[in-house]
Amino acid sequence: MDTVDAVTALPLSLSRIAWPLAAAFVLVGACDTIGKEEPKVESRDLVKEELDARCEYLVRCGFMPDDGTCKDVEREDQGLVQALGGSVFGTVDFNPEAAADWIDTLRNLSCLATDEVAQELADARFAVFGGQVEAGGECFADDECVEGHICDRNACPADRLCCTGSCVEFRILGEQAACQLPQDGVLITSRCSSEFWCRPPDVDPENPPEMPPAEGVCTARVDNGQPCNANGECMDGLRCDTQDTQTCFKLSPHDAECNPMLATNPCLEVNDACDPGSSSCQIAPGPGEACPQGRCAGWALCSGQGDPENPATCIALLNRGEACDGSLPCLGDLVCRDGLCSDLTTSLVCVEGEPPPEPMMDGG
Repeated sequence: MDTVDAVTALPLSLSRIAWPLAAAFVLVGACDTIGKEEPKVESRDLVKEELDARCEYLVRCGFMPDDGTCKDVEREDQGLVQALGGSVFGTVDFNPEAAADWIDTLRNLSCLATDEVAQELADARFAVFGGQVEAGGECFADDECVEGHICDRNACPADRLCCTGSCVEFRILGEQAACQLPQDGVLITSRCSSEFWCRPPDVDPENPPEMPPAEGVCTARVDNGQPCNANGECMDGLRCDTQDTQTCFKLSPHDAECNPMLATNPCLEVNDACDPGSSSCQIAPGPGEACPQGRCAGWALCSGQGDPENPATCIALLNRGEACDGSLPCLGDLVCRDGLCSDLTTSLVCVEGEPPPEPMMDGG
C-alpha cells in the first residue's frame, strides 16, 4: 500500500423614474469589480480552512463547547484529504473559487434543522471537486468519481483505509419510483428527490415478514396537519407526532411555544430543546443541567432517565485521555481505544490500494 502524508500532498421592481439612477449604480459597481479576483482557497490550505470553519459552525450551533476543544477532538476529513491527494495525481479536478465558497457556506451555515440547509452545504461541497474516474474504475473516495457516481467501498473492512472501491452510478428518483430501504451491508445507490420520501410497503402486524423490506416507493411528503407515521414522511421543517396525533406539525423557532411532551424534538434550531418550564424552545441543557426530555447539548448525553431517585442529568461526552468503556461516547472524532479516548489513525492519501477481500462462502 503506497500512501502520501496528507500535509505533503495538499494543501429585484424599479419604476421608470428610478431606473436610470439604479442603472448608473449597477454600471459603477460593475466597473469596480473589473480586475478583482474571486476569493480562493488553495488546495494546500483547504484542510485547515475546513476544520476552522467546521469548528466555528459546531461551536455556534451547540455541538462543541468551545473552539479549542473542537480543534482538539475533531480530525481532518479523510474524504477531503483523499480528494486533495487525487487532485495531485490526476483523478480529481480542484476548483479554488468553489472551495472558498464552500468554506464560507460552512462557516456561516444556519443552525436550522432542515433539509434545505443540509442541501445548501452539500451543493457547495459538490462544486469543489470534479472526479475523473469513470463508472467501474477504481476509487478511494466519492470525489474521484465522475458526476452522478459514488465510490462503492462497501466490501472494504473499516480498518483498511486504502482498500479500493469502484465508481457506481447514484440516481435521484422521482415519484412512484422503487427506492432502496436501509439494510445492513447494502450500499445505498439512489434516493428519492427532496419532495418525496421512500415509503415502505404496508405490513400486516399479525403476519410480519421474516426479513425487513428491501424496497419502498418514492411518495410525496405531506404537509402540516396531515396524517403520518414517520418523520421522513413530513415536508421539510415539519416532524411527525408519532406518539399521539400521528400528524405532521411545524417545528418551533427559538423562543416560540412548543409542546414538551412530544416524543421527537419540536424545535427548529439544532441545539434547541423544548423547555418544560416555559414550554418554549430554548438552548438545550449542558453538562450538570437537568434533561427531563432526554435532550442535551450536542456535546453531552442525558443520563439517569427512568430513575425517580436520581433525576436525569446531562453528562459531558468524554474528552481526550479520559477513561472509556463504551458506556459513554468520546467527544467528536475521538474513539475509545485501550480504555482511553484517543485519536484515530493519521489521515493518509491512498495512491495504490489493496483489493477488497473475497466474499465469504457458505461455511467459510
